[in-house]
Amino acid sequence: MASALLSTILSIHPALVLLGIAIILLLARFFRKSSIRVLPGPTDGRSLLGFEREFETSKPDTQDSLFQWHTQYGTAYRIPGLLWSDILVVSDPRALQYILHSSGYGYRKPDDLRYFSIAAAGRGILYSEGKSHARQRKILNPAFSVTQLKEFLVFFQRSTTQLLDRLDERVGQGTERLDISHWAAQLALDAVGEATFGHNFGALDGHTDDLFKANERAMRVFSDISLRTLLARAIRRHIPVELTARFSNIVPSNDAIMIRGAGSMRRIAAGDILAKAKQEAEGYDLNTRKDILSVLVKCNNAAEPKKRMSDEEVLSQTASIIQAGHHVTGAFMAWLFYELAHHPEDQQKIYEEIQAFRAKNGYDVEFTVADYESMAYLNAFLKENLRYHAVVSLLIREATYDDLIPLATPVVSPNTGETITHVPVQKGQRIILDFASYNRLRDVWGEDAYEWNPSRFLDPNSKRTQYNVGMYSNILTFSGGAQGCIGFRFGLIEAQTIIVGILERFILMAPPEGLHIQGVRSGLMMPMVAGKWGEGMQVPLMLKRREQ
Repeated sequence: MASALLSTILSIHPALVLLGIAIILLLARFFRKSSIRVLPGPTDGRSLLGFEREFETSKPDTQDSLFQWHTQYGTAYRIPGLLWSDILVVSDPRALQYILHSSGYGYRKPDDLRYFSIAAAGRGILYSEGKSHARQRKILNPAFSVTQLKEFLVFFQRSTTQLLDRLDERVGQGTERLDISHWAAQLALDAVGEATFGHNFGALDGHTDDLFKANERAMRVFSDISLRTLLARAIRRHIPVELTARFSNIVPSNDAIMIRGAGSMRRIAAGDILAKAKQEAEGYDLNTRKDILSVLVKCNNAAEPKKRMSDEEVLSQTASIIQAGHHVTGAFMAWLFYELAHHPEDQQKIYEEIQAFRAKNGYDVEFTVADYESMAYLNAFLKENLRYHAVVSLLIREATYDDLIPLATPVVSPNTGETITHVPVQKGQRIILDFASYNRLRDVWGEDAYEWNPSRFLDPNSKRTQYNVGMYSNILTFSGGAQGCIGFRFGLIEAQTIIVGILERFILMAPPEGLHIQGVRSGLMMPMVAGKWGEGMQVPLMLKRREQ
């Protein structure tokens, strides 16, 4: 009934709809008392937009503000959001464990963000919640098992060899300046295509097709967020996800248009590949195929009929993997190359591990997953990069019921002076899970938590929290719990393969002019040249051929 009424309302003139809903929301905000007002937090942003325009615009001070507020207010505080709302920000390990692990699906993805998941990849695992998410994840799990991931190594090594050949053409026997992030993004797309579908997108060959271009444009929509876009986002938070697409068509915003465009291209690409896979599956046994899609189709066919995924859901999973495998892995690798170039001592230690392997096994032997895992400094370097540069720097969740969130470190209320050990939240409370600040908590990582130090992961006595939070060495970049990143090992094996391949053939060096690279949140935390945020991810560096 309510949905039908809202659908009728949305047929009215868009401007009147926008104004009317905005007034209703303002009145609702005015009369509702926030339960988290007892917490400390900044007050200078209490305006129509709060701090959200700052968070949703590609500028380096977004995460800097969170680090500063974390230092000033602690691991649980509030900030002003859109339309005078209050947003809870947490980096407290006990609170994060409770939200991500203990509560199950009690803290869900808000409907406005689920709409973007539908637009970007369909109703797959990035969109789903509760039983639907658990059902989809159960079918997907075998495709990302440790045993299955070993089968993908040949795909990563093949894509890496292709990258090395392209770089050889550029560098020759000299030294070449290039933007390594561009190559990282191309490699990530080709590798995810090979491993997921047995399909080469041809990005490293210069075939920057419509999919690649649409993906790149979608990641730049955060460079300039307009007032109209922010107000549209505020309204979407109070509309059922089923009607959000209709509202976005009537009151379009730049971010929705771009993300829908990229999502359409991903689904077209995934649909073509899925159709081809089904056609090929009729000709031979799926057991002969090693890519994720083939494993997924096989596992889905083996599931009970009522628990199987529909073709639309399978299509959405493939589109989701394209999205994560291209953007997240590309940004992760760009940061890896940046730190290698700026820490030659780390680069040398990893190279010595490579040489030790070659001295023992010869130069014509390919690395196995076990070989990569045995390289202690390589993996310490990977972990420190994930900790220090949280590509997924935060997630946003929403309480589905009134609750008390426990804290490891109590905070003192500036209003009453009381010590708060549990944060009271109301149903619908919007929460920022601040992964980047957690990844730099001194109580977890030691006094040098804000410094680059891969050796912390080689010290068995290195400080760690008693709370099980992150999926990988307790780092939160991959999130955790029921909705933690299902493909995190996929990304790690890919990164191990690429680093070893690059360092065996090349030396990475920082450019002589000392360009300042900043972490900028543009959907993901990406490395960008200071002052050139509108140009997107860039990591200029020097590449030199090693003497063999």
